[in-house]
Amino acid sequence: MTYLDNKNLPKSTPTIAWEGQHVLASITVSVASNITGYTEPKTFVRDGDAFSLMSKMMDYLTQLSDVAYDRLARRYDVVFRGLR
Repeated sequence: MTYLDNKNLPKSTPTIAWEGQHVLASITVSVASNITGYTEPKTFVRDGDAFSLMSKMMDYLTQLSDVAYDRLARRYDVVFRGLR
């Protein structure tokens, strides 16, 4: 969840007018998946700055994406080879 903050904005330029900046308001984020072996929800708790929370969550989402891709690639290897 974010909120729009209109304080401490960068200076506007002739081509850009800053109206607000999205600020992360979340304290926790949970991720659920239907990937076998990753079906337990994983919760990330903000323990400082928002960047750290989002970075940990994005690392986990990247891990899930890599697992899903590897499984898909193995499952459809014959099809992918046929398309080359």
